[in-house]
Amino acid sequence: MNEGQEELLRDLAKAGAMLVILVSYGTLAFWYFESGVNPEISGLFDAFYWTITVLSTVGFGDITPVTNQGKVIFVTLAIFGLGVYGYIASSIISLVTEKKFVQALRDALMLSREVKRENHVVLVGWNSFTESAYSEFLANEIPVAVVVEDDSLAQLLRKQGVDVVFGDPVNESTLKEASVDKARCVVLAMADETKNLLTLLKLRSMTPNVEVVVTTRKRDLIDLFKQAGATRVVDAADIAGRILASSVFEPHVATLIRDLAEAEEGLDLREFRAPSYMKGLKLSELSSLGVRGWVVAVFREGKIHPVPKEDFVLEEGDILVLMGSVEELKESEKVFSLLSG
Repeated sequence: MNEGQEELLRDLAKAGAMLVILVSYGTLAFWYFESGVNPEISGLFDAFYWTITVLSTVGFGDITPVTNQGKVIFVTLAIFGLGVYGYIASSIISLVTEKKFVQALRDALMLSREVKRENHVVLVGWNSFTESAYSEFLANEIPVAVVVEDDSLAQLLRKQGVDVVFGDPVNESTLKEASVDKARCVVLAMADETKNLLTLLKLRSMTPNVEVVVTTRKRDLIDLFKQAGATRVVDAADIAGRILASSVFEPHVATLIRDLAEAEEGLDLREFRAPSYMKGLKLSELSSLGVRGWVVAVFREGKIHPVPKEDFVLEEGDILVLMGSVEELKESEKVFSLLSG
């Protein structure tokens, strides 16, 4: 049960309790003062019937108070009854304004889809940046769940076949629905930097070990996100600016960079972790194992070895960055998966 649903139920419970109190008060008080005086009241049921007609504003007029006390009871029931109705209306309006009512109603009607997610990427926020990232994940056959706050956008994405979670990402219930505890990575890419930070803090309180990548357009916030627990922080403006500069002075370099970043066609870059079987092997020996592509860099204990020579000796846990065609890298992926298994 999410936060919106819980809040709706709490408000309805309060309103229900108020109605029970008013009905009890009206029935007992009207019967006490009118019984024996008002010929229209022969028992508690008549008093109960009269109270309900007053609170529902129907007021048939077949029973009317004849004592001053009864008239006072009528006035108090009418006033407090309107107050209860106003409270219910304001609660629902508040929930609609905060975008929680739609989700609560959907959950209550069991319209939410039960989706089993595991080893997936959670994309928080939908914009041109995450849309490109989503396409890239799909090209690499990585399942993705997208978290959005706009219900109309959620419905549109669902029609396009996107696995969508609708809700506020700062709320724990929304993140649980996205199965962040089983995700390989969570990407925070909302336009609101404050929302990214609050979501990051909530994630770290829930799943301290999950990888969280945060995108930002403000360079002075990079350290803040890292201190809050981000695994990596991507300076989107810096990357876009560099590609823009290359497009002006080195257009072919910019084209190659974009091609390398895409996994759908052309050249691609992929990274693989060297299993224990590769310990002591030279790069020149990888081709005999079926590894395809060119090793353009090796990362070892945080240090990069760019363009290593063929006699470079591997150690277990080295991260190899391979460049090649999509088909070549898929073949290499099979080899690394087999040797790691």
